[in-house]
Amino acid sequence: MEFYDEMAQMTLDMMAEFGRPLTLRRTIAGKYDTSIGKNRPGVVEEQVITTIVRPASQGTVQAFDQKFQEGTLIESNIRALKIAAKGMLWPPAPGHVVILDGEEWKVIGVTPVSPAGIDLLYSASVMR
Repeated sequence: MEFYDEMAQMTLDMMAEFGRPLTLRRTIAGKYDTSIGKNRPGVVEEQVITTIVRPASQGTVQAFDQKFQEGTLIESNIRALKIAAKGMLWPPAPGHVVILDGEEWKVIGVTPVSPAGIDLLYSASVMR
């Protein structure tokens, strides 16, 4: 396991050098409160993540059953992210939001890279 912990640290170090930090946001729904007879407000949590941002590719888009056409809105509205797993408070998931260049991009898919059950990085696709 120590080997994979070192690999996770190396992944984070390399991505910090060649990538950039972004904010990942999720909303935790409020729970029903019987004393007031309704749901409590939800809580928004944020964390800074270390990423490499790539443009959409045919494989990225087709993985989510969307037709890829070069130079179209589909291509300009989807990005592929590589996210370092080390140090994250919680993993990315579909429905979470990434703040990229001041805009909100919704996570539409995530695939972890987890040899021996240790998350090294996540491959994610986001759409605005």
